[in-house]
Amino acid sequence: MWVLPFGAARLRLVTLSVAAMIAATGQGGWPLLSARAASILSESGGFADDFEAGLSVGKPGGWSLTQIQRGAVTRITRPGEAGSWAVQFTAGAKQGGKVGKADLVKRFDPIGVGQTISVSADFYFPAGTPRNSIVLMDMECGSCGLDTNPGVRVYLRDGRLRVDRSKIGIKDAFMPSVDHQVGPDKWHRIEWRSTLGKDAAGLTEIFLDGRRVVSASGTNLIDQEIINRLASITIKERVDRVQLGLTANSNLQPATLLMDNARIVIGGS
Repeated sequence: MWVLPFGAARLRLVTLSVAAMIAATGQGGWPLLSARAASILSESGGFADDFEAGLSVGKPGGWSLTQIQRGAVTRITRPGEAGSWAVQFTAGAKQGGKVGKADLVKRFDPIGVGQTISVSADFYFPAGTPRNSIVLMDMECGSCGLDTNPGVRVYLRDGRLRVDRSKIGIKDAFMPSVDHQVGPDKWHRIEWRSTLGKDAAGLTEIFLDGRRVVSASGTNLIDQEIINRLASITIKERVDRVQLGLTANSNLQPATLLMDNARIVIGGS
């Protein structure tokens, strides 16, 4: 379902936000590689980090930046595995309509329709942390002509993985194709594979511990056609960054998440 436009008086062309439009309408198994290989992978269409060599942010071959809103990103020892490392994200509760955030961002050269991308990582959900209303992965565009980084997001609802598309102006999420649930105090491998495209040409798959749990076709990147229904502005249909961690915590309590063995692989058309 397309999100319908609203009154022009509420539209700001310079800082156009598809997510804000929606709110205004009331609608609401790749091999693992070490961190030392990250800089080489970045040059050949991929990136990987196992955090054994440290947490590198803002340096060549490392993560581009952290995104924090009442949260923290720290490198810690993996639970029960002395000498092995992971990253811990802590994000504060939602306050005053603003979510808590704590994540790592990786930028790359823009990719568009027909190209493929795989994003995967090991995630650990400590007992007591919510496994509902938290966003784990984002594929976004920071250079498409909008200042709100429109894109699609993998999130948890009652422990089950879904793909939210509201930030590209589409109300309907990609729902689970088989029942599943993430559990506490254990590692889960989550992989997100996408062929970027519009309508039936857009393909999205989510794998949990090697099992495909979401399989859907439909638009999965910002689309000029949607923007045309809302404003006279030209955008670029592409993806140029990935966020991993607690990219949004909408709960009224803090959330904690551990991550290891992150990998991004960009393919061709």
